[in-house]
Amino acid sequence: MKKVIITIVSIVILLPLLAAGIGYGYLSYRYRDVFMPGLNVNNVYTAEQTIDQVNKKLKENLTIPEVTVTDRSGETFTFSMEEADYDENYTDDLKKIKARQTVIALVRRIVDENSKVDTQQIEPKITYDEDKLKAFLDEQDFLADNTDLTNKQIKIEYDKNKGYYLRDDTTDLLSHEAACEAILKAVENEAYETDLDREDCYITPESYTPSQNYALNTWKKLKPYMDTKIVYNYGNRKVTLNAAKISDWIVVDDNGIFKTNEFGDIKLDEEAIEEYVKDLCDTYSSVNKPRTFKSHRGTYITIHKGTYGSKIDYKPELEYLLSQLPRGREVEHTPEYSQLPFSGLGGTEDIGDTYIEVDMSEQHLYYWVNGRLKLDSDVVTGNTSLKRGTPERVCYVYYKQRGRTLRGEDYATYVNYWMAVYNNIGIHDANWRGKFGGTIYRTAGSHGCVNTPIAKVKELYDMVEIGTPVLLYY
Repeated sequence: MKKVIITIVSIVILLPLLAAGIGYGYLSYRYRDVFMPGLNVNNVYTAEQTIDQVNKKLKENLTIPEVTVTDRSGETFTFSMEEADYDENYTDDLKKIKARQTVIALVRRIVDENSKVDTQQIEPKITYDEDKLKAFLDEQDFLADNTDLTNKQIKIEYDKNKGYYLRDDTTDLLSHEAACEAILKAVENEAYETDLDREDCYITPESYTPSQNYALNTWKKLKPYMDTKIVYNYGNRKVTLNAAKISDWIVVDDNGIFKTNEFGDIKLDEEAIEEYVKDLCDTYSSVNKPRTFKSHRGTYITIHKGTYGSKIDYKPELEYLLSQLPRGREVEHTPEYSQLPFSGLGGTEDIGDTYIEVDMSEQHLYYWVNGRLKLDSDVVTGNTSLKRGTPERVCYVYYKQRGRTLRGEDYATYVNYWMAVYNNIGIHDANWRGKFGGTIYRTAGSHGCVNTPIAKVKELYDMVEIGTPVLLYY
């Protein structure tokens, strides 16, 4: 009986062990060459796949990098690492992961209902043929060595569109050896961008010829002038002064040698500069320029002369230009004005909509404010039969005075309200007149002033501001 019990106990114990052994052996054999279930590598589920199969799947998304090389001028050259048989391989890490998989861990995962898929991220081993990459780089014109100084020139040249510039064939002397070394180092560090200038792949000559030294030293003095750029802001227009124009002012002798002053600085043609500033002042000042405007009649009138408008101050503008030329800066400059128009800068369109209009053919004055008629009156202007006719001008109220005595060669006349508009011509009251308007001005007109009834001139005097445009025309 005892032997039977021992036999039964032995069977009960040994059978499970034997079954476990058989199961263990089966699973070990079953997954000897493939991954066990429950593993995700780089988003690839590896169960039942060999290391080579998983490696192949991981490489399906392989992106072969491109190498970008930038030269000193900023130009870029790009090539693919396919030229060097670039490859990525995950085999080494997959072997390590496969070696860590055990049957016991698999069984636990099977019996554990809460077990999760093991997720791992691995990096590939990168390989490429360095010798093949070197050979490829040696064939590229982009990286050709040009450190040979034979026939390399340094001289100052001229172009009518950009002025003087330095032609220096020695500034981009690329060392092919240094460039290749920099690219290979970047690729080794998996950095696929190389700046040849930043990596010191360019060389500087150790010495220069006398003519080259002259060009370099002269250019050091000349360059600030060529770098100067002034944008003149005239309100309704901008004008640029650049190297092309400045080059016209650089004094050069018949042999092409740049002249210098007593301080060793570049010599300038100051007369030409003065002429340039005078021309700017004349061109972009609106004083004494023709004005066309819409009269009260609805017709367009052109007045060719006058004192109203903008007037650029020549002297400070000349001083400003001379001070800026050697600074080598780009600036925007609003000129200094000795006179500004009442309505603001606007070229010959600067009359605005507030002005006094005197139609001398009709002998009538109109005062417009913001485009609306505020006052009008009959007037008497200069005596045309005595050649004292009031001149056609675009002028302005430059002075106002109460109680003034007007004096001339043959008269001294007191007026209550005086508004000077052009030289000694003004708008004022004339109590000695009983009538205004009509054709009085032809034979009994003024010495040139605009005679106005006292009630009207008082009203005008109280409203009008200094600087208000005055349009005198027939």
